[in-house]
Amino acid sequence: MRGYLWKCPLLAGILVVHIALSWNAMTRLSPVWDELIYPTAGVDFLKTHQVRTNADHPPLAKALLGFPLLFLSDLKSPVVTPGADPYRIAFNYFHHNTRSASSMLLAARTVSLFFSLLLALLVFYEARRRWGDGAGFISLALVACSPPILARASLALLDLPLVFFMTLSVLAFGRLESSRRWRWIWIAAWTAALLTKTNALVLAPLWLVMTWQRTSRFKVMGMTVGVLIGVQALLMMSGSDTLWTSLQLRGHDLAASRFPVFFAGRLWEQAPWGAGLASWLIKMPLSFLFLLIPTGYLLRSRIRGERLLQMTAVLGILALMLMLGVRSIIASGHYLFIYPLLAMAVGASFSDVSITRRVRGVWIAVLLLMGAETLITHPHHLAYMSPLVGGTSQGYRWLSDSDQDWGQGLPLLAQWLRKEKVDQVLLAYSGTGDPRVYGIRYQNVFSPALVSQEYRGEIFPSWNGRILLALSTKVAQSEPAAFQWLLQNRKPFFGAGPTFLLFDLTQDSEARVWLAAFYRETGRPALQKNLPK
Repeated sequence: MRGYLWKCPLLAGILVVHIALSWNAMTRLSPVWDELIYPTAGVDFLKTHQVRTNADHPPLAKALLGFPLLFLSDLKSPVVTPGADPYRIAFNYFHHNTRSASSMLLAARTVSLFFSLLLALLVFYEARRRWGDGAGFISLALVACSPPILARASLALLDLPLVFFMTLSVLAFGRLESSRRWRWIWIAAWTAALLTKTNALVLAPLWLVMTWQRTSRFKVMGMTVGVLIGVQALLMMSGSDTLWTSLQLRGHDLAASRFPVFFAGRLWEQAPWGAGLASWLIKMPLSFLFLLIPTGYLLRSRIRGERLLQMTAVLGILALMLMLGVRSIIASGHYLFIYPLLAMAVGASFSDVSITRRVRGVWIAVLLLMGAETLITHPHHLAYMSPLVGGTSQGYRWLSDSDQDWGQGLPLLAQWLRKEKVDQVLLAYSGTGDPRVYGIRYQNVFSPALVSQEYRGEIFPSWNGRILLALSTKVAQSEPAAFQWLLQNRKPFFGAGPTFLLFDLTQDSEARVWLAAFYRETGRPALQKNLPK
């Protein structure tokens, strides 16, 4: 009874911190590039039972993300026309509906928060069951209070449902021989993972490796093939891309890049070898990496006797091979599936009998440092970067898109502008948000954003007060030639978060001459004339 007096409050406290941080971030971030398209596709699928938009990934998690929107009264349905841009369909559904885009997005984001809680509880339960209370709480803290998980828990993306289903399938597979119930849990969890995102195919080699020398290997191989055939049939019936299509696409990614890749300060047609591993290390909390070093040493003698640790090692090797081999997609989010298992491995090492109480105290202190780092970073969990590369504020020099600026920074920019009493701004933004929603009055310098097709930004009748240019780091990374002079000759300052570079042109006539020339070169003479001399 005495144990529960501290266990229950500690468990509840960690979960409350996770919910509070995630919810606060959910309300303070604008939609990221892929975020509007998934709930929109999910709502359309639930209403029509067909995949009519965004067939790139299977429909299960999209339907889950779109499910809460069905309970918002009087919402219009997505208008889907053949051949239309899925991103434009999603933008119109969210920004031209009967409710605000913010309220609709918040409803969809609660699904990710729900799955993050399920994941945290699953990791806590399994680590505690295997290795005791200390292992459970260490694993829980590493999952619930770290930027990589918090970043996905606050956005309506496919990542958290995928990671939960993949983790559940791995844990169930580790208990296949204990009862028939776990066999069905394994099949159901892996099927759900494959119907969420075909990245779950990476688990197929794990099943084969773990049963290669067991008498049950043919049964497991048969069930694996059966799951793949069943999922393939379901995807074909729904109209989504099939497993074979996804394999072809992933094979293409191994051979060539579909898009330029930003890494270490420049664009690459293909990132250098090892860039995927480097991006994963840069995005991992330094405290976590610090704990992984003694974890490997302490568990070296236990790995042969513990099936879950063996699977973690095999899956870690598979993830490492992908990080080193895939040069066209280096986003760390693709490897989030290994994170919960590594957290459990750290928990297992914490319970090792060879660790003294003093060493355990050091580990707890390291975890507290990670918590402090998380609080300092909040709400910029998506843009988090390790202190090894200068921290979150310097992340734009290393990585882009879902690892840094994915268009999430508009509310923070609006908040900073109000604080500084700046009524209008020169804006270069990339994303699916609408600056006007957040009260930003702007002139569009260069914005490869969906809103730019319907609103180019206004000509200001006067230039009272400061003349500020807010340059999205994504635009700076993807359009280096356009802003080469500015970035080479002017030093930006931060104030609106790590995803906007701010330049004060109030007393900088030379920079305004550059901007006038930029307007002229991009065919906007009216904006050129509107600039103050």
